[in-house]
Amino acid sequence: DEGGVYLDMDTLTVSSFAPLLDKGFFCGTEAVVFSASMRQSRNPAKWAGAVGKTTARRICRWLPSGWRLFRKLERFYEHRPNNAVLGAIAGHPVLSELVARSERRAVLPGIRPKDIGVRLLQELLDEPDFMARPDIETHGPDRFYPLPPDICAHWFRPTDRLSIHEMIATETRSVHWYASLIPSRISQPVDKFWIEANRDRVPLARLVANLDLPL
Repeated sequence: DEGGVYLDMDTLTVSSFAPLLDKGFFCGTEAVVFSASMRQSRNPAKWAGAVGKTTARRICRWLPSGWRLFRKLERFYEHRPNNAVLGAIAGHPVLSELVARSERRAVLPGIRPKDIGVRLLQELLDEPDFMARPDIETHGPDRFYPLPPDICAHWFRPTDRLSIHEMIATETRSVHWYASLIPSRISQPVDKFWIEANRDRVPLARLVANLDLPL
């Protein structure tokens, strides 16, 4: 409830968050297939579409420079809030409600981390009382999630066409690289030795190197 900015460990800050705190509460949206509302649907057509979108995303994941192809498909995906990046002024009602509901839900049987994380945030922001609040802002994927789930593998994939300026936008404040979704054969320890060895061929290494951080 004290306010500020919350970031998951698998994020990289590339620009200041200060201008975003004027609104009251902010979070970002990512391009997803199985949102909380989708999982509750019994519509066969929606589920068939979800399978198709998952397949398309997997193909873009493994194609060389497949993130470029996904940019053309991204508009067909749901853009739903994610809790890897959150910010708020002190005492904002969204923070208080998230904490209260998380505590109540955490003791229920069969609860998984996502049920008190991303899904809880999506459910809360879908409620009419919160949707109508002018002091809540949800930013598009470019702000915090320029490469969404699956496509994020391209942060670690060597390429001869390094295009950091295309992979992130001028409005990007942080990059979430989804550590839990990166296969072990692709992901490497992100330390100064790895960055120096890969800065000319791996996008994440170049991005960190460009920030000129003390490593």
